[in-house]
Amino acid sequence: MKKIIFIVLLIGLYNCRGAKYIRTFEKGKSLNFNSGKWVLNEIYEKKNSQMYNYALKHFGKIIGDSLFEIQNVQNMGSGLMRAEIPFDLAKEVMEEVQEGTGCDYLINIKATVLNSEMSSFTGSTPYGYGSSVKKNSAKVDIKIYDLNELVLLSSSSIIGVDKRELNEEQDWGLVTQPETIKIMGLYRLMRYYKKHRVKK
Repeated sequence: MKKIIFIVLLIGLYNCRGAKYIRTFEKGKSLNFNSGKWVLNEIYEKKNSQMYNYALKHFGKIIGDSLFEIQNVQNMGSGLMRAEIPFDLAKEVMEEVQEGTGCDYLINIKATVLNSEMSSFTGSTPYGYGSSVKKNSAKVDIKIYDLNELVLLSSSSIIGVDKRELNEEQDWGLVTQPETIKIMGLYRLMRYYKKHRVKK
């Protein structure tokens, strides 16, 4: 698994014709991860264990032993909670999660494939078909909630797009796949959180 993630990151970092990324922070650029209990929820996508393990590892580097997995603390608090936690939380759900886990903060991550129009390699279009524009793209969203104050603490997102104009001329190249774009997007957001966190 570590080798797979390393290869994905290597391709994303060194493929100069690869995806371009746009990052947006609506709020919470600089967070204090030094106190409280933090819980990482499942990735909002089809059970993506690769992204979840990556998030767990690197948020763990930021937060340390105060980071917990949702399945390990669910219903360990003073109250019961629903089996699946929505990505966007109403205040009553935040209160329910706090009582059900005993944690102070919740990290939600959502990964979405927006376009998947190219395979790993691209070249020319068939003779007589002219030119065409194709793209692979994906989006990663992170929302962090303060379960005690019942507020959204941080909201960030990143969109990655690998866009190519194909024509009849031979122009072979490596194309960034949506799964790689998602991992790279998560990597860039988490790197930003780490860089701008409140130091001890």
